[in-house]
Amino acid sequence: MSDAMGWYWDQREKMERDGMDGLDDLLVDLQLDREEDVTGYEPLRYVLEEAFEQASQGKGRRCHANGKPFLEQPIMTGGRECGPGGLAFQARKKVLEALNCADDERAIADLLGAINYVAAMVILRREGK
Repeated sequence: MSDAMGWYWDQREKMERDGMDGLDDLLVDLQLDREEDVTGYEPLRYVLEEAFEQASQGKGRRCHANGKPFLEQPIMTGGRECGPGGLAFQARKKVLEALNCADDERAIADLLGAINYVAAMVILRREGK
């Protein structure tokens, strides 16, 4: 198991053990939750939290998770099989769909999905894939 993969599993185990849930506790662990570090970045944080919620509680969980943790879901297993180019293609596809969508809510959902594909690319990179 790569160091990055181990880090993610350690964080997951810690959240389960300590009863922590959600992104806020992880941000505390990463020391990103201090006001002096985030002042002026609240809109970005809000969008990133929306993307997290889409993956963990919304369409990502409903349609793709099959009861598995994120690292075992198709977004990650497919990314490992196809490499980061496959995830980059999916992110690009979501962005293009959003640009061509007249419905703001649907376009925003596509853009949040693109963020999740890019996040998966970050995880793969940290895994050394």
